[in-house]
Amino acid sequence: MIHPLWHRFPMVYQQLEQIQQRLEHVAVLREPQVHALIQQQINAGGKMLR
Repeated sequence: MIHPLWHRFPMVYQQLEQIQQRLEHVAVLREPQVHALIQQQINAGGKMLR
């Protein structure tokens, strides 16, 4: 999830959405438990504020 703060900056928000989608697309693993953990980390908030 992308923090609502970025709605104030439409160009940045759009780029962050694209990055989020790309991460979800490439982080596909055969092991369901590991895949679930990776997806959880991708969707966790906070990492894009830096």
